[in-house]
Amino acid sequence: MKELLRIEAPTSPLQGEVTLPASKSIANRALVCAALAGNVALVRDAGEADDTVLLRAGLASSSHVIDCGLGGTTLRFLLAWASVQEGREFHLSADPALLRRPHEDLVDALRSIGADVQQVTTGFRVRGRRLPGGEVTLHAPVSSQFISALMLVGHRMQRGIRILWTGQRLSEPYVHMTARVLGAFGLDVTMSGDTIFIPPGCPSLRSFVVPPDWSAAAFWAEAVALVPGSDLLLKGLLRDGWQGDEALVQHWAPFVGTEDGPSGIRMVHRSAPAHQDVDLSATPDLFPALAVTYAARGVQMRFTGLHNMALKESDRLTTIANLLQKGGVRVKVEGFSMTIDGQWQCPIGLAIDPAGDHRIAMAAAPLAIICRKLNVIDASVVRKSYPDFWEQLGCVGFGITHLSDGHPVH
Repeated sequence: MKELLRIEAPTSPLQGEVTLPASKSIANRALVCAALAGNVALVRDAGEADDTVLLRAGLASSSHVIDCGLGGTTLRFLLAWASVQEGREFHLSADPALLRRPHEDLVDALRSIGADVQQVTTGFRVRGRRLPGGEVTLHAPVSSQFISALMLVGHRMQRGIRILWTGQRLSEPYVHMTARVLGAFGLDVTMSGDTIFIPPGCPSLRSFVVPPDWSAAAFWAEAVALVPGSDLLLKGLLRDGWQGDEALVQHWAPFVGTEDGPSGIRMVHRSAPAHQDVDLSATPDLFPALAVTYAARGVQMRFTGLHNMALKESDRLTTIANLLQKGGVRVKVEGFSMTIDGQWQCPIGLAIDPAGDHRIAMAAAPLAIICRKLNVIDASVVRKSYPDFWEQLGCVGFGITHLSDGHPVH
């Protein structure tokens, strides 16, 4: 049965400290590097997001059957990792919803450099071997995770790997993140123009500490933007260039002031002139929270670079359009862009169905500030990236009640 949650608006400005989850994007890359170094325990503070828990379990498992659940990164990274496990055979299973998402370009790329990967009804069968490696081309892949997966195992190939990344480069900051993680484990990466080269090598046995998640910080920027007088400290969050979603500082600048400090990033409510056009091709995970923020503040906005929104946990273009239209916002979708106009108004008795998408659930939650009260169906989807989100929301002043048992969280 899907978990039903009631969210009630805070009665005063948001104040206090927020504990963000670990960046699952960095954690998952580091875990693969550590596993190939021979010890996943090298990665510290990896967090308890479902995708990371499943990946860590799969990398450490002695079984040939590995469950990837709903984790796109989990499945794609394990496909590459399993391909270089000489003499071992794996069955990577996944939820049907994940198997409907695109993976073919990655599978074809792995096969082209010698991998033995076959799709089966419930996932993929992979027979690990010593791969010759060499050159592979991916033209405008729908997910940068395909590039990252190949990069993470390239050093295990006889000739290394040379990746030609041609055409449109969606979510490019995540590829640079992968290069930095590889470098942290002592592996060489050369990136020049359309070419990424990883020579053969051995990862170092180095401890790696996973930082807090900038993608998760977007939902707090949204909440601060909607409550005048709010002042939150996001503990441990740093602008260090590792995560592309640091761009949220610029995207939310009309509504949220940020201040770097020794304990983290402080966010305060503000009002300033807003942008008229935002390109999210590099930072697509910010789209749900940013679209809801601008709609709730009643600012007309055009979002571009939304090329792979239909291929996420939900079709985010459609899901966000439906959510905003419920509140009376005018929405126009043209190709890979969305224009919104009008201020969101809360229908009475609103229930939000996030369509199985963790980022939709978290982006919708601050709308309780306008509605005073709303219900979220399938609230447990946030475990995919931010298991403590509802608890943290309660800690800064929102009312959170699990309607299945009627007992409040705080």
